[in-house]
Amino acid sequence: MKLVKKLLLASLLVIATNAIAQEQEEFNKLSIEANFGTSNLTGLIVYDSYYNDTYSPSGFNVGLRYMLNQKFGLKFEVANDMAESVNANLFKSNIFHVNVVGVVNVGQALDFQKFTNRFSLLLNVGLGYSNLTIDEALATDSFVNDNNGDGMVNAKVGLTLQTRITDKLAFNVDASQRYMGHRKLNLDGSSFNETSLTRNDAGILNLTAGLTYYLGKNKRHSDWKPFVVIPDLTNELEELQKKLSEVEDAAVTKRELDALKKEMESKIQLGIASATQKADEALSATTKDIPGHLMNNDFMAAYFDFNKRKPTNISTNGIDFLVTYLRKNPNSKVTLIGYADEIGNSKYNEKLSNDRAQSVKRVIMKAGITEDRIMIKVGGVDDSVEPSSAEARTLVRRVVFRVN
Repeated sequence: MKLVKKLLLASLLVIATNAIAQEQEEFNKLSIEANFGTSNLTGLIVYDSYYNDTYSPSGFNVGLRYMLNQKFGLKFEVANDMAESVNANLFKSNIFHVNVVGVVNVGQALDFQKFTNRFSLLLNVGLGYSNLTIDEALATDSFVNDNNGDGMVNAKVGLTLQTRITDKLAFNVDASQRYMGHRKLNLDGSSFNETSLTRNDAGILNLTAGLTYYLGKNKRHSDWKPFVVIPDLTNELEELQKKLSEVEDAAVTKRELDALKKEMESKIQLGIASATQKADEALSATTKDIPGHLMNNDFMAAYFDFNKRKPTNISTNGIDFLVTYLRKNPNSKVTLIGYADEIGNSKYNEKLSNDRAQSVKRVIMKAGITEDRIMIKVGGVDDSVEPSSAEARTLVRRVVFRVN
């Protein structure tokens, strides 16, 4: 019993919490339902004056339903049933129910909206608590007088046919069967024991009709959300795949260019190292100014990436070669001439070539060469190479050295 009561409280909490957030949805999810009709005990009854086709016009159920989505929901339900003998005052039973019910919108699950938006069908399955009270004046068992009835667990299954009247209102016809367990009494008030097992199977059938009112600010409830035809996106997907393939091809081309650039920088670095070694060897063998000759004829230079003002890593050997020369020749001075490629306008490239020369100057000064030994000259655009060749443009983005 405690477990059933906890389940009932938990369901109310879920409905209340989700109902607060429903205003943000594109359709309403919350509804109030009220149905009235008849109820009838099912199973065998020992009283000859009671028949299973005897219906009492006193059954009702009231529910608060919240749909988690278009197909599944949860309902908190309160219901009441009454049964009595008709030919003689032998018993009169009243059963009150509280249930947590899982709801499946069969209409939405089976896409009724393809052919109608007026009718739908709900499947209801749930568990709950029931309280049986018996007219004490007609009670056949002393337990009734001592305890005034019986508490029990019930299981419910039912179908609800809906007809939409307006966007806010629907008419319901419901048929539900409940079975009671964990009980001490039969539903006619007699003791539930081995000698009375055939009196009834503790089942109650409801046949009710009523209304559902939909809550929320949106136009429609999820019960009646229109069927949406999903468009065929095959052509769009194929077009996207084609564009993706083109992007991937472009990425491959970029990777190839990057690899070519690294290979070219490696060759330049090896050339500078070889030239440095040969210059050192020549300097030790003769008094001729071979290092100065190498620098003044562009064998030594500092190189730059596109639109960059900081020398590349491969320029280290060339700048070191210049610094070493100036240290060994304290009376010599250097003129730094900056260049840019043909990409961009000439005014911008003149400033860029000056910035590159100034950048090399700062590196040399940090190495200990005084500013009065360093002069700057703007070379501007070097148009001596083919402008459409990325590899050739790399060679003219440089600062050259002129020593005297």
